[in-house]
Amino acid sequence: MRRRRNSSGLATFVIPGLDLFPSALEQSTRLLFAVMGDAELRYVLPLAKALREAGVAVEVYPEAAKLKKQFDYAQKKAIPFISINGSTEIEGGTVNVKNLETGEQKAFELSDISGILGFIA
Repeated sequence: MRRRRNSSGLATFVIPGLDLFPSALEQSTRLLFAVMGDAELRYVLPLAKALREAGVAVEVYPEAAKLKKQFDYAQKKAIPFISINGSTEIEGGTVNVKNLETGEQKAFELSDISGILGFIA
């Protein structure tokens, strides 16, 4: 028997070879919204909500912090995408999403939920 933690941090026990662990519990965060300040936080919250409603596990970093700290957090939690948005994105009505594995980065209109979903799928 193996002990595993699901995405909510709860320990579960799994018997190897039976593949009885519910796949829905294995879903981890796909996208982290980095937070640079209050304006950026207010900007990304509606998008985070829309993506969650579309079934994507997203997190918004809980406080304004240096980007290195937020990148380290994403790496530690194996979050494959990060979105970093500042005053330029706010003024332009866009969001940047970066694939942390490949380094590919794309800009999307704030309302382009389907484009973002396609990129992070």
